[in-house]
Amino acid sequence: MAEILILGLMLGALYGLLAMGIVLVYKASRVLNFAQGEFGTMGTYLAWVGIMKLKLPWLLGAFLAVVVMVLIALLFERLVIRRMLEGPRLAITVATLGLMSLLGFAQVAIWGLSPQILRPVMASQGPRLLGIFISPTRIIAILAALFISFGLMAFIKRTTFGLGLLASAQDAVAVRLMGIRLRHLSAFTWASAAAFGTIAGILALSAVSTFEPFAMTSLFLVPAIAAALLGGLTSISGAVGGGLIIGVLQAALRVEAGWIPGVEMAGAFVVLIAVLLLRPQGLFGRSA
Repeated sequence: MAEILILGLMLGALYGLLAMGIVLVYKASRVLNFAQGEFGTMGTYLAWVGIMKLKLPWLLGAFLAVVVMVLIALLFERLVIRRMLEGPRLAITVATLGLMSLLGFAQVAIWGLSPQILRPVMASQGPRLLGIFISPTRIIAILAALFISFGLMAFIKRTTFGLGLLASAQDAVAVRLMGIRLRHLSAFTWASAAAFGTIAGILALSAVSTFEPFAMTSLFLVPAIAAALLGGLTSISGAVGGGLIIGVLQAALRVEAGWIPGVEMAGAFVVLIAVLLLRPQGLFGRSA
């Protein structure tokens, strides 16, 4: 039980970081962002270039990767999303699928299909808790998920800009009358989603042995979407809570039934379908 709980919390924190980006975009536009995983993979490749190739300090290389991915997200928002804000939401969702493919195939074109290794922020095994070594990377992931979620909730509930973010998907005219520009809201949500995805990707893929193109989409996107739906697609804290629940579930399946191929991903799919059927508003969301 200790192994399942510790491994699950570490895995769930990464799902929570990705899910927060998904929830933030959904809050502002009612659009499900399928490019969230590739924000993480592309950002990890950029961090790998800075840290492993250019020999930059780890934190500096990671920070520059986040900055570049934020700029890419802002460019996509400016050239594509902003022109589609008045159109069907399905069209914007399809555009995020296009961005996911574009980022993934850019990785293949630039760096090829060969697996790469990004060393973790610290080489030590970290502290030992209940007989299990906890790597510093996983500790940072948990702290980052908690810090970002509490900060975002405070920002959204206590600032005019944050309240405008909540209202923009329901009544855009009222938001404009309050003096808040919708394009600023849209840019903020996409920049934040790219930053959260990049942080999650760097922490997740530096903790595994190797990574390759589409790594975050293939390994983390479905559990992150399941976490966002489980917590409620309009709840920042729910995204973290849902991520932790999915992480513990997958850790239990890994420990108890790891001999079955794909059992962890199957568990995430079962949760995803069950939530959609039984409680579409999620555990922390409210029906509208």
